[in-house]
Amino acid sequence: MEKHEEVGVFYGLPITAEMAEAAGENLTAPGRGLAFDDLVEAHLAVTYSDFVAIDKTLSGFFVLCNEGEEYTVLDVRGGGRVWWQDQDTREIHPRFDNLQDWVAFNEAVEDGDDEDELLETYWAEHPEPAQIAGPGPSTADLAYRYQWLVWFLVRSKKGRNDEDTKYTEELMSDAVDFYYGQWPSAQDVEESLGAELPLLVQDPHLAVYWLLHTSVLAMDEQRARVLDALGPAAVRLPLVQAFADYCGSLSLDGDVSALPDFRRRRAVLLTRLTILAPEEDRPAIAMRCMQISSATRPLQNVATIVGGLTAGWITDAEVTAAVARMDASAGVSALRGLLDIRAGLTGGTHADDFLRSAVTGDEDWGWLFTAVWEVRTGIHDADALAAVVAFLFTRDPYKRQVLLLARQAQELAGRVVFAPDGEWEHRIALAQASVPVMQELLQTVRDGEDSTVAAERVSDPELADVVARRVLHRLGYDGYGPTVCTWAIQTVLAGTGAGRIEAAAIGLEALPIEAQRDVLGRLSRTIDGIDHPLVDVLLKVLVSEPSSGDSDMRVRRLKAAALGALSPIAAEPELFDQLLRLAELPGDATFLWALWDTLFDPSEPETCILPRLSDAQATRVARAMVAVQVAHPSKSCRAHVGHTLYRFNHAGAQEYLIEALDIHCRLFAEASPRYDSADTQVEKVVANLYSAVSNIRTPRCRSALIERLFSERREFWRMGDAIGEIFDADVHRETLEALRERRDGVAAGHYAYALATFVKQDPPKVDLLAELVQWDVPADELPRRRFKYALVVGIGAALSADSNDLVRSGHALAQRIAERPQEPCEDPRATFWEDPSTREGKAARRLAKVLSGAAEA
Repeated sequence: MEKHEEVGVFYGLPITAEMAEAAGENLTAPGRGLAFDDLVEAHLAVTYSDFVAIDKTLSGFFVLCNEGEEYTVLDVRGGGRVWWQDQDTREIHPRFDNLQDWVAFNEAVEDGDDEDELLETYWAEHPEPAQIAGPGPSTADLAYRYQWLVWFLVRSKKGRNDEDTKYTEELMSDAVDFYYGQWPSAQDVEESLGAELPLLVQDPHLAVYWLLHTSVLAMDEQRARVLDALGPAAVRLPLVQAFADYCGSLSLDGDVSALPDFRRRRAVLLTRLTILAPEEDRPAIAMRCMQISSATRPLQNVATIVGGLTAGWITDAEVTAAVARMDASAGVSALRGLLDIRAGLTGGTHADDFLRSAVTGDEDWGWLFTAVWEVRTGIHDADALAAVVAFLFTRDPYKRQVLLLARQAQELAGRVVFAPDGEWEHRIALAQASVPVMQELLQTVRDGEDSTVAAERVSDPELADVVARRVLHRLGYDGYGPTVCTWAIQTVLAGTGAGRIEAAAIGLEALPIEAQRDVLGRLSRTIDGIDHPLVDVLLKVLVSEPSSGDSDMRVRRLKAAALGALSPIAAEPELFDQLLRLAELPGDATFLWALWDTLFDPSEPETCILPRLSDAQATRVARAMVAVQVAHPSKSCRAHVGHTLYRFNHAGAQEYLIEALDIHCRLFAEASPRYDSADTQVEKVVANLYSAVSNIRTPRCRSALIERLFSERREFWRMGDAIGEIFDADVHRETLEALRERRDGVAAGHYAYALATFVKQDPPKVDLLAELVQWDVPADELPRRRFKYALVVGIGAALSADSNDLVRSGHALAQRIAERPQEPCEDPRATFWEDPSTREGKAARRLAKVLSGAAEA
């Protein structure tokens, strides 16, 4: 078989030698490792979200080439046009009328013609023809249909853990979005399938689509209709037969070797698409989902099955038969316990088995409550029930049914677990009294309002406290707005009940970030000192850990908002001490990001507390920042605190900063030239310390930076930049005085480097040369080479200033040094920097005229 014929088998298309010759893709090239004897595996092997994927290889397109992640494809199934796909949007756009035009375009581009101009001219001469609707979808439309299957079947990226449930949920979220875009309802699927079944025998790519669609979604009846419509096996293309064999045998417990998490994906997808089905069909779908993967969203499916049994849409016998085909899991134990109860068997252990593993998942707590409530009469394990109730209390401490479960756990245990026996009736009565208020508040949310009218009508302080606590615990579930949340926090904090600080913090953490800022803005105006109860709430927020569904960025923003609310009193010694103790290593990264950004960044004047800190407090902050940048385990946290240290400017910390700069400069100077990551981190600390010291414009810091000219041995760029930042007449005068006193050739070179690279003014260079011509040539090589560099810099400035006598004196001194001048930033063994006076050009000619005396003639 010729190569193009083999490629044609892969695509299910009549690929000609001309097409294969024109194509620049390497998808089917030797060495790709595609198993052409297993066409299903071959197509799944290239299904990556950012690579080729089956939306192109199974829709009737032939891949011609790709540039980055964008593909040019030939519509072999349809009219032979050339199309282009944008991988960001997945949209496919027509480019050329045929393969020959595309080839000619590429040849013109290779000859040097402008690509954009060629396209513009071509499109003007070849307008897109009107689309003529055919009996089936166009190739481009079919490719769009495949999008949801791309995301469902996409291969995990290298290094991705196939057991990563969150990753699976993300992929299926994309698959569901594309599915809804193509199939808004189950009726749309039925109508399209019915209309297209007669076309499948002549349209292999449409046939493969419906095989995958009906098999993945466990549509057994529809799959049988598709298989019947394909015609006898003898007339099927190898591609169609391969997928017919594969899909025709895909059972509910079937796996795909290329996708280790296939069953989990399938169960998630089916569960999320259940909403498209008629309500009476959903319990049966839930049972299929649990047969596919009983550990995937089990409690949501259990709740749906319970609803089906209650409504009479499914029978106990059907559930029993389905359960027998499910793998063991918490959800299956719940179903077995439910069936026991419905059969009048209350002595079994299935309900207890369910409870013992019920809170290990990450499903919505509402599904958990529903399952526990349904099996409550079959529960005998007091400790297991108590553990579940304790979890449910964290979601709603005054839900009446949860209180009843808590009392049941206590009765089973025969001891006080949650509350004295005499308190239960009162608690349950309060919970019942809160129900109409909660229902009215929830109705305002559904109406798009953020109103506390219902809550404010409650005159009983104890009932108001119960309502407020329920609101705060249910914020993430019910979606109350900032106004309701503010009322709830204020109400809870006004009381004296246990757990009020924790309840307020839970509510804040559950709000969307914009609502958090809104609520904190309202509440912060009431903070009048560190004894205000809201302070403890905000401190609780600052030490909170991100939940499994939270991004680090969201948590940082919440903590930044909390710190912003605390900023008016954050310099108070007691509160400041608490905050800085939280910053001690290792320190929570989300807190540290927020801390440095909010309280100690001079570019945030509304919340920055640096101007209000004592010298001791400022020094403590500086020490903490340096410690975090040197040794915090989070790379991003180290980088972020470095940005704040770079802008630090409190003079009270100057002695520590100067000392730290000296220490870390020595550490960096002693590191190997091929330094490791730890040395790189020291280099970054040095850079930020130089900046911090230069930000503090005091005589002490000025003298310290001038001293660095004499002691710096490696970080010359930062040294020079710092001198450039603080440069003025006093710096220049003090530096020349120090050089005159110590006559250090290395320091002279460093100062010349700072003047040449950062100050960029000629008069100071001339002054430096006037000082240096009075020196003797240094005895050692490195000082001589740096000294010569300083002379050359000064000579260049003196030439521009027409200080000819000074030029001649400087040149004569430089000529006494045989070695090349060395700029400080050079490697000591290298000669990258060149003396400009030694090169042909204006400077050399001007120097020659001065040296010869012709300049004065």
